[in-house]
Amino acid sequence: YRNGSDLLDSASFPLITIVHLKKGFNLINAPSNTHYLKDAYSFLRAIDNGLKVEKVSRYNRQRGVFEVAVFNPDGTTGGDNFPVVSGEGLELSLREDMDIEISQNSCPLFDLKTGFNLVSTPCDTGDMTSFSFLRATGDGTVILNIQRFNPVTGEFETAGYFNGGIVGVDFPLQAGEGYIVTMVQEVSSMDPGALNVIAPP
Repeated sequence: YRNGSDLLDSASFPLITIVHLKKGFNLINAPSNTHYLKDAYSFLRAIDNGLKVEKVSRYNRQRGVFEVAVFNPDGTTGGDNFPVVSGEGLELSLREDMDIEISQNSCPLFDLKTGFNLVSTPCDTGDMTSFSFLRATGDGTVILNIQRFNPVTGEFETAGYFNGGIVGVDFPLQAGEGYIVTMVQEVSSMDPGALNVIAPP
């Protein structure tokens, strides 16, 4: 929060994260300040008027499907008006490059379910990388892999366990980015900000 703001008041003055996005596919974090941006339609209208943003998607873990909200040709919003949930990642499709501001008022915990998870944090992750995240989360019996979308190359990067060791790309974990995490077991109430402290090199 900004100075003079109340941590326990969701209507107080949140910090703002500026996220630089590329034309096409992007993985970002959902706003952790959901007092004003409670659903997909309000999120879309807050960041654009339909000229640059095409759609935003969220993975519904209960139903096992993606929910999609779009800008219609006339500039109105349509599709699934899903809730914006702090700690989740969002897929954002753009017609051109743009910067967006995302309001944050908390560091959400990760509740990782077995299988596919789309997560993100707005908080400082220090020197956390994909490899240290894997080690801090567990071995190959707990977590399979973590992926990020590199907007510069336009490709996914993956780090994961294979034959007892960690292989792949040791990419940095950054505030504002979204990540796909595939779990073998559930891990609840994980604090991504604290993992950098406990993860061995």
